[in-house]
Amino acid sequence: MIPTEGQKNVKTIYKILVKTIQFFSPKSVSTMQQIGKAMINAATNGYSKQILEVKDINALANEI
Repeated sequence: MIPTEGQKNVKTIYKILVKTIQFFSPKSVSTMQQIGKAMINAATNGYSKQILEVKDINALANEI
């Protein structure tokens, strides 16, 4: 998860690690906003899978 701007208690090493992962594999990270939208969409409309991966979360978030 990409930390939200202004989020407290995020370690510097975590920020560096997430930025590195995002640089090399941008489809393997999500923002907290995307996760929230995906949760609302899955609860409202349902989803075909029980276990969601990052690509599923991003797809659900983009449907709203």
